Parts: sequence; structure tokens; C-alpha cells
Amino acid sequence: MGDKVELNELNRVKKDLDKCIRCGLCATYCPVYRVERDESALARGKNRIIKGLVAGEFEFSDEMAEIL
Repeated sequence: MGDKVELNELNRVKKDLDKCIRCGLCATYCPVYRVERDESALARGKNRIIKGLVAGEFEFSDEMAEIL
């Protein structure tokens, strides 16, 4: 049941996902990305994960919950 609740929350922000144009400018300002150099630390990385979850391309996991 917990996973279903999280996916319903993701569906609520579906329209906002398209606002990210994946330009990468957020990398300049993201302190986490500067240290980790991990795409999932950036807004575009998180947006890609959420889009994949909403579209059913990815299966929700504890690792994805931690990233998001």
C-alpha cells in the first residue's frame, strides 16, 4: 500500500515534470551534485526517474525513494 501512495503523489506533479528542459544549468548551483557528480542529484535526474515511474518504465524501489 505504501508504494501506491507514493506513486499517487508522483502523479500529482506530472504536469510540473515537463517544465524541466534538461539543460543542466542546475548542476552549477547544486551543492550535492558538485560533491557526488551523480545525475540523480540534479533536478533533471530526479525528473527522469519520476517520469519513468509515472509512465511505468521503472519499478518503484527503496533506492528510488531515497533518491527522490
